[in-house]
Amino acid sequence: MAEEVTIVIPFYNAEQYIEHAIDSVLKQTYPHWHLILVNDGSTDQSVMKIEHYLANPRITLIQNPRNMGQSFSLNKALEQVQTPFFTQLDGDDWFFPHTVEVLVKEAQKPDHQVAVLGGNAMVYVEDDSGIRKMTYLRKGIPYTNKYDFLLSNLSLWPRFYRTETVKSIGGWPDDGPDQGRMLEDKRMLYTLLTHNYTIHWLDQTLYNYRRHGRNLTNNIQMYGEAYEWLIRKTLKDWGNQYQPVFITYGRGWKKVAQLLPISSQPQAAPAQQTQSQTTQSEPPPHKTPQNKSRQSQGIGTGPYTGPGTAPGTGPGTGPGTGPGT
Repeated sequence: MAEEVTIVIPFYNAEQYIEHAIDSVLKQTYPHWHLILVNDGSTDQSVMKIEHYLANPRITLIQNPRNMGQSFSLNKALEQVQTPFFTQLDGDDWFFPHTVEVLVKEAQKPDHQVAVLGGNAMVYVEDDSGIRKMTYLRKGIPYTNKYDFLLSNLSLWPRFYRTETVKSIGGWPDDGPDQGRMLEDKRMLYTLLTHNYTIHWLDQTLYNYRRHGRNLTNNIQMYGEAYEWLIRKTLKDWGNQYQPVFITYGRGWKKVAQLLPISSQPQAAPAQQTQSQTTQSEPPPHKTPQNKSRQSQGIGTGPYTGPGTAPGTGPGTGPGTGPGT
């Protein structure tokens, strides 16, 4: 019997894009899906735009009482997920028709410690009127251990989760300076690594990410504060062996350039792993040659390329921050 999959679309004031996102689910070549829509207190016509989809018995709408943020919305959806796998799609992004089928086939392989899978994203940069200005591929890379993953400053696109694993760790945390409104992608990935789960990257383009002037991640100061807090907390949770060195680039975005040992005691060498997974092994003491090359090829090396977060951390998790949750 084919595995069923739930697709979760949280949104806030996404009237311009939400139908495109839903239509991309309806066009999936993999037919065994459920769709949960989470309206995070939209004040525009988003809900009116989606009403005609709700006649489909596979589509459910959750209404937050007010704008609560990305992590809260995902947790509300998680309460209703009853399928072995689920994935996230933001209200202003869209899937390729083959996206879910590719991820299901990969997820059915026997390593149940792999908690989340993802691939690459095609990024479409638009101005405020919706005119496309730039298109580029945001590509992941192989990782050897959890610190290597952190130093990459990257995420997964999309994030295809094993439901029982995410539920076992309590879903998305909502603490920190942003209260779960930003960086929910990296927060979840780092938390899974804390619990000794692994991350699997496929070198296939599986997500379409719309980047525009109303993305929440365009609030550079707020994002920077949340990002530094998350990195420091994660390193503490991982044993407090390293302190981060941040650099600022582009329009003021921050990323981790290297990790410096807190103790002068020698650290264990990284264990050998498959190229597509991260594990709990130790990092090199400063920055690796792989990380040096990432600084020139990773996301965020030029204007308007953003902070290197996943698609859909983005448009708006609060009134005035723009569309999408």
